[in-house]
Amino acid sequence: MKFSLSLYAMAIAAIRLVAAAPSAALSVTVYSDVNLEGTAYSPPLVVGNCFVLPREQRNIAESAKISTGYGCYFYHGTDCGPGQTGIYLSGTVNVLPPGLYNNLGSLWCNELP
Repeated sequence: MKFSLSLYAMAIAAIRLVAAAPSAALSVTVYSDVNLEGTAYSPPLVVGNCFVLPREQRNIAESAKISTGYGCYFYHGTDCGPGQTGIYLSGTVNVLPPGLYNNLGSLWCNELP
């Protein structure tokens, strides 16, 4: 019985660790071709902060992959939105929508509820 209680206590501790673990890190990769092909670029994003793509990465993205648990507003301008409407995307985006296709300038990401 003592052995069984020890295993039970270890299982409960492991469950608590998994439940308390932070979600996976934010990761976004944009690709220069559709269907996640071509040159890949993964910007160093921070949740809740605007990220302006470097000049050499602007206006070439055709597809994107956003890590599970996150969503991002994609903007054609380089200021994350004042005066423009971002397009909210999450998951795998095989073809960026019109307005962003070869026209991406900045991103703003958050954790999904």
